[in-house]
Amino acid sequence: MFGMLSDVSNIFAKRVLVVAFDAFTVLVCATVLACGFASPAFAYVDPSVMTYTIQALAGVAVALSAVAGVAFRRTRRTILRVLGIDENAGKEVESTIHRTDERGQAIGLACEAESGDRPAGAKGNGKTARPAAQRGEELSFKTRFVVVLVVVVALVLTVLVVPPLEVVGGNEDSLTFGLRQVWWIVALFGLAVSLLVTLLLSTLKGKAFQIGVMVLASLAVASYIQALFLNFDLPIADGVPVDWFNHKRSMALGLVVWGAIVVVPLVLSRRNRDRWVRPVAAAMAVLALVQLVGVASVFAKSSGEASDPSRVYVTSDGLLELSESGDNIVVFVLDTLDNHYVQSILSEDPSFFSPLEGFTYFDNATGSMIPTCYGVPYLLSQQLPETGEDFHEFQARRYGSATFLQDLHDAGYSVGLYTDSIYEGYCPEDVREKLYAATKNLHPVRDANVDVIGTLVALEQLGLYRNSPWIAKPLFWFFTSDLNNRMIRVPEGTDLSNTQYILDDHRHLEEVRTRGLSLSDNEGKGSFRFIHLMGAHAPYNLDADGNASALPTTVEDQTKGSMRMVYAYLDEMRRLGVYDDATIIVTTDHGFYEVAEPIGPSTPIAIFAKPGARSSSRIDAENQESTYAPEWGLKVCDMPVSHADFQASVLAAADADYFAYGQTMFEIRDSDRVRYYINTLAYNNVDHDLVEYRITGDANDRANWEQTGRTWTKRIW
Repeated sequence: MFGMLSDVSNIFAKRVLVVAFDAFTVLVCATVLACGFASPAFAYVDPSVMTYTIQALAGVAVALSAVAGVAFRRTRRTILRVLGIDENAGKEVESTIHRTDERGQAIGLACEAESGDRPAGAKGNGKTARPAAQRGEELSFKTRFVVVLVVVVALVLTVLVVPPLEVVGGNEDSLTFGLRQVWWIVALFGLAVSLLVTLLLSTLKGKAFQIGVMVLASLAVASYIQALFLNFDLPIADGVPVDWFNHKRSMALGLVVWGAIVVVPLVLSRRNRDRWVRPVAAAMAVLALVQLVGVASVFAKSSGEASDPSRVYVTSDGLLELSESGDNIVVFVLDTLDNHYVQSILSEDPSFFSPLEGFTYFDNATGSMIPTCYGVPYLLSQQLPETGEDFHEFQARRYGSATFLQDLHDAGYSVGLYTDSIYEGYCPEDVREKLYAATKNLHPVRDANVDVIGTLVALEQLGLYRNSPWIAKPLFWFFTSDLNNRMIRVPEGTDLSNTQYILDDHRHLEEVRTRGLSLSDNEGKGSFRFIHLMGAHAPYNLDADGNASALPTTVEDQTKGSMRMVYAYLDEMRRLGVYDDATIIVTTDHGFYEVAEPIGPSTPIAIFAKPGARSSSRIDAENQESTYAPEWGLKVCDMPVSHADFQASVLAAADADYFAYGQTMFEIRDSDRVRYYINTLAYNNVDHDLVEYRITGDANDRANWEQTGRTWTKRIW
C-alpha cells in the first residue's frame, strides 16, 4: 500500500516538475513580449540609419526565437528522459517501419517514424535510414527549383538589390535621379539574375546540389554581416585615393569571418548535408524578408521632396558661348584650390600663373563653409545658418532666401551655372522653379533621360563596394560623380544643350581646344558663367599639361592641369576680343580639408580676380593697396578678403545694386577686418557638427583663428 502511494507520489512530483518547466517557459515568453508594450520614448532618428537597425534587430529577433525554441524543446525532452517519463505514453504511435524483400521479410536498418531515441537494446551505429524522398539527391526538380530560388533570391537581394537601393535612398539630395526613378532597373536585373542562377543550379543533383545551396546561403549571410558589422571606417567615395594597406586589419578580419561563414557549415554538415537543405532555405527566406522590410522603409522615406521630378538637372548649354556685347562675367571655381598649393607651385615655377594677365592674386583669402555641398551653394546664395537654426531648415531655405541669382537675371544677364553641387534637393518645388527661370542651363530632372545600362553598372558597382569583403573593395571603389555621370543618357551629336555637365577638366579642356568659344547676341546685356572644375580635388588624374593620366599624379600637377583649361578658355576670350572688358574670377569652394579626422579649420583659399575694363571704376580696383610681383606676372594683395565679398564683386561688375551684399574684394582697406568661417567636423566619414571660427589678420597663420562658440549639430536631422 505504502509502496503504491510512494510510486504515485513520485509520478506526481515528476509531473509537477514538468508543469513547472512549462510554466517557466510561458513566463519567459510573456516577459519578452511585454517589452514590446513599454511606453515609447519619442526622438528623431535618421531613417537611413534605422534601415540597418531594423534589419539587424529583425534578424536577431528571428535567430533568438529559433534558438530559444530549440533550447526549450531540447531541455524539456532531456528532463523527461532523466525523469523516465515517456512522452508518448497513452498516445497512438506509428509502428516501426522496415524495408522488406519480395517475401515480406524485414531487411536493412529500421527507419523510425519519429526521430526520437532508438529503442532499448537496438543495435547498430545509431544511424537510421530515411525515405528516399527526404534525401537531397532524390529531391524532385520542382523541389530543388523552389529551394534554390529562395536561397538565390536572398543572395541577390543581399548583394545586388538592397545595397544600391539603400544607398540611393539615403543620398537622393546629391544624385541626379532618386530612388523612384531607378529602382526598377535594379529590381529587373535582380529578377533576371535570380531566375538564371536558379535554373542552372536546379539541374544539379546529390552532393553538388547540396554544396551549391550551402555555399550560396553562406555568401548571403557573409555579405549581410559585412554590411552590418564589418564596414567600420569604410572610405567615402569622394575621389581621394585610398591607401588600402592601412585597412589590412579589416581585410584580415574579413577573410577570417567570410571563411568561417562559408567553411564551417560545410564541415558541420558533411555527414548529413541533405538534412540541412530545407532549414537553410527557410533561414534564407527569413533573411530575404528582413531585407525587404528594410527596403520598404527606404521607399517610405523617399516619398518626399528628394525624389521630386522637379529636381535640378544641369546641362552644358552656353558653356562655350559668351555675349558679343563684351559684358561678360566668368567665374572659375577650382575645387580645393588651397593657398598652400598655389604657393608651392609659385616656388617651383614662378611664372606659371603669368597667363592671368591683369589679375590680382589675393593671398589672404578665406572661404565660407566646407565641404563642397556647403561651399558652392554659399557662392550662389550668400546664405549661412543662423543662430539656433535647425540645419535641415537652413538647407531648405538657403535658395529661397537668396536673391543673388535673381538679381543677376534682373540685371539683364544670361546666367549659366556649370556644377554638380547646387544641392537644391531640400528646397521646395517653387524655389527650384525659380532657379530654372533665372538660369539657362538648369532643368527639371523630368526632362532628362535615364541611361539604363550606365545606371545599372554604376549602382551594382556601388552595391558590391559596400557588401563585398575588404579584400575585394578596391575592385569596386568609385567616385560619387561617376554615378551621376552614368545615370544620364547623353544623346549623340554635338549639341551641348542636352549634354549633362560633369566635372571632367580634361574633357572640358579638349572641348575648348576643338570647338572654341563663340559669341551670341541672344545673351541679353551680358553673360555670367559659373564654371565648377575638379581643380585640386582628388583623385589626381591630370598631368601638368591637362592630359588625363592613367597613373596617379601629384596635387600640384592636378592643379596645373586644371588651370590649363582656364588658360585655354581665356585664350579663346582674347581671340574673340572680349577678354579686356570681361570680369574674371578664379576661386574655389574650399581649401584642403582632412575629412576623416579634422584637427582644425580648412586652410586658406586662393583668389585671382580681374575687373573688366569698363567696370574698374565701379569696383574701385585701382585704389586698393597691392604690389606687382614681376617674377609671378601678377599683382599681389594681402587685404583680408573672403567669399563674403564674392556676390558684391559680381553684381558690381554687372552694374547692379550690390551694396546690400557688402563690399567688393577690391574695396577692402581694413587690414584688421574680421572674417567668419564655418568648419565641418566629421566622425567615421559622417558630418556631425559645424563650428564657426573668427579670423583676424593673416588667415595663413592659424594663431589668428579662434572659435566663436556658435555651433550647429547635423545629428538632429
